[in-house]
Amino acid sequence: MTDRYVEALAARVDGLGQAFLVLGALLNQQGLLDGQLLQARIRSRAEELDSPHPVVLEQMEHLADQLLRNYLHVRGLGRDEIERQIQSGKSRDD
Repeated sequence: MTDRYVEALAARVDGLGQAFLVLGALLNQQGLLDGQLLQARIRSRAEELDSPHPVVLEQMEHLADQLLRNYLHVRGLGRDEIERQIQSGKSRDD
């Protein structure tokens, strides 16, 4: 693949990720989806993959983090507290 194709693919993946986050946030706000449960399942699925490409794991982790940020924000937490909780969760996983 040429760099141009890689960039186009990366942009599409980022776009899908953003659309997924918006959809998750809207469903969570309406009470139709538990954002915390969804991000936990994404993390669990990432752990179950057999020899995934590192970028796949990175993207899944990023989506899970963003869903958790959205969930905590809707619950009224501030930016600093949200980041503290996300980082503390990552240190427990290591």
